[in-house]
Amino acid sequence: GKFWAMATWYNSSAGQAPYVKTVLAPEQGPQGSYSAVSLYDASYFNTMIARLHNFDGSMVAGGQAYYVEVDDRLSSYPVATAAQMMDTAVARAAAEAYNQNAAPGTRAMVLSSNLLTPIDNVPALKHYRLVHESPTNVVPAGAGWDIKYVKVFEYVPGARIQGTGVIALDLVSNTGRTFTYKQASTDGEFIVPYSTTGSPYEVKAAGRYRIEGTGREIDVPETAVMQGLQVG
Repeated sequence: GKFWAMATWYNSSAGQAPYVKTVLAPEQGPQGSYSAVSLYDASYFNTMIARLHNFDGSMVAGGQAYYVEVDDRLSSYPVATAAQMMDTAVARAAAEAYNQNAAPGTRAMVLSSNLLTPIDNVPALKHYRLVHESPTNVVPAGAGWDIKYVKVFEYVPGARIQGTGVIALDLVSNTGRTFTYKQASTDGEFIVPYSTTGSPYEVKAAGRYRIEGTGREIDVPETAVMQGLQVG
């Protein structure tokens, strides 16, 4: 993708460094052989780029991350000396404890190895809906990431639905990709960006909104999304 370009436009001196960490990790094979890997800070998953392009504006659950110890003295890039997958809270506590007594030039970080696996819960965007995506993928088919190279979103007022919990809607994009938009309620209400009927776009709902665990389903007309009306 082009995250590095967007981050550089935002801050030319920092670039993507606050969000994506390049770490040298030991390779299997000859001793002293390393490869550069990109790992993602929690802040990466809170950018609009990640929330829209990676997650289609949906809420996504976090909860696990890599606890990584690095040595900054061995190379121009930090060299990983230890790494372990942990629950996020455990990893953060371990990193804090390590950094309080770290030797000079060493430190611990909490990172994700996958741009689709956030460290913390990522809330839904309530006013953005996908309206078109390109047929080409960011990575080759079979790599496990079905992220299209270009996605176009529209900002809408959003329809209002009274309720609590998590609301979900299955969708099909113009390329045939299926995905589910989810949102947690705020103050007893959902504000949803997709209509289930009357959408003028090729990205279509594959059914009705459902509030998980309740059996309740709601239809949302296009007029409600465009005018911010309450439904259900």
